[in-house]
Amino acid sequence: VKACATLHDMLVPFALVVMVLSFAFQFWNQQAHFLAIVSHLTKLFFIVLLINHSGTLINDAQALLQEFLDHNIPARAENISELYRNKLAEAQLASEQEDKGFFDRVLDLDASLFESLVAAVLTLISWAGLVVIWAVYLLQKIALCMCWAISPLIFGLFSVPPVAGIALRHLLRIIGILLWPIGLALSATISEGLIDGMVKDSFLK
Repeated sequence: VKACATLHDMLVPFALVVMVLSFAFQFWNQQAHFLAIVSHLTKLFFIVLLINHSGTLINDAQALLQEFLDHNIPARAENISELYRNKLAEAQLASEQEDKGFFDRVLDLDASLFESLVAAVLTLISWAGLVVIWAVYLLQKIALCMCWAISPLIFGLFSVPPVAGIALRHLLRIIGILLWPIGLALSATISEGLIDGMVKDSFLK
């Protein structure tokens, strides 16, 4: 994080140089009217705000997104195995289900072979899901840190119309990375629906 912050601070002066040079690109072939100058200065003002507050905006967006997921999409990939156990207990009209370990589920002679195998597989999937979610979370942090570190120079390109598309793509890239948790939550929601239908022996119930 400190390395990203250092790189970010180092690139801020280069962004300022790009924004100063943007006047040449903007008014090279046209007369600099007062309204055009004011409009360009306003654009530069918002670009400076975006550069200075990009880190805060990213952190706030992550917090808001997590709050949205907690309130609207409670499904989590790591809870699939526990969900299966609960749904199976409901389907069998069991009031309680004994809390058994991984090998106990595989060797449980009272349960059907299919149920034991499915429980074991789902437990493994749940463990794998924890690893994948941790890896995705770490990758997201690294990607956001790198995108934020180089953002001053790239966001400065917003002031140069011929290359403003590069800055826009970088901004959309950051937004896309921020939305990764929604994809994980939606995939977990689909998994819960499939398990619910499987346990009930019918997707129409």
